[in-house]
Amino acid sequence: MRLKTGDDSVFLCRRIRKDNRGYERFIVNLEREEYVNSAMSHLNSVYSTEKNLLSSLFVFNRKENIIAELGERLNVIHLYSVSDDFCRTVSVKNKLDNVVEKEMCVQNEMTKTYYDAKAFDSFFCRIIFGMYNKAIR
Repeated sequence: MRLKTGDDSVFLCRRIRKDNRGYERFIVNLEREEYVNSAMSHLNSVYSTEKNLLSSLFVFNRKENIIAELGERLNVIHLYSVSDDFCRTVSVKNKLDNVVEKEMCVQNEMTKTYYDAKAFDSFFCRIIFGMYNKAIR
């Protein structure tokens, strides 16, 4: 996955970790040099035996130079900068989901969040439609 940032020569990228237990986020420039800031390094350290549990959608606010990464299966929004070490994690509910507890859920009983997201000049918008996988089939 690649996301163009405000600078036409810089891309936010995400790939599957070598151990297949999550994702690595990094910035790459036109010379193919990779860079990871502290926020990305922290998010890259999160792993799961079910990497799809860590799936997310990215939107970019060009004015603020902030990425919003919205969890597909976890109730989390990560906000972080591409240019500095700003980072915040926001829970959509009253507390963050526990990855280990979510791994123990039966796939069909796990809530999957369908949504869309948009970045505006001074805020992000997330439209959520969540339901259990078994209700989709």
